[in-house]
Amino acid sequence: MLLQLLVWLGCIPWLVRSLAPTDEVTDADLPQSGYLPNHNMQPSIVGSSSFGILWTKTYNDKERWYAKPLVYTPPGQKQLVFTASSQNWIRTVDAVTGAPINARQVQPPFLQSDIGCTDMPDTIGIVGTPVIDPNTNTAYFFAKGYQNKAASGGVAKG
Repeated sequence: MLLQLLVWLGCIPWLVRSLAPTDEVTDADLPQSGYLPNHNMQPSIVGSSSFGILWTKTYNDKERWYAKPLVYTPPGQKQLVFTASSQNWIRTVDAVTGAPINARQVQPPFLQSDIGCTDMPDTIGIVGTPVIDPNTNTAYFFAKGYQNKAASGGVAKG
């Protein structure tokens, strides 16, 4: 009975809706090696003339990205890049053209000066890499800020 249950549970990943071959909805592969083979990042491709920067973006001067950008293709839509910054901005841009699709500051970020942390300059907002749930098209992340959306001082929230 236990063996049958384990075999059945092992089949569940194949029953779940699959993602586009280059989607990356988590921070890394399961063994946390840092290498994801689905982005054509083999040395032969990276060293070729066909590899290069597709687009660049500039945002706020003091904005930092500690969270890794995620690549995701919602069902029936184009591929997106999802970013989250130290100033609590989340953005989605077209993965091919870099055109902005959506942007939102979820709350004012926590000021580094309020805790004296010198590891991160200026603001401490979203610093961990979000995770996208492909079954619900929902991004989950932790954003550090203040209670009642204050801009500084007061009690930390998050």
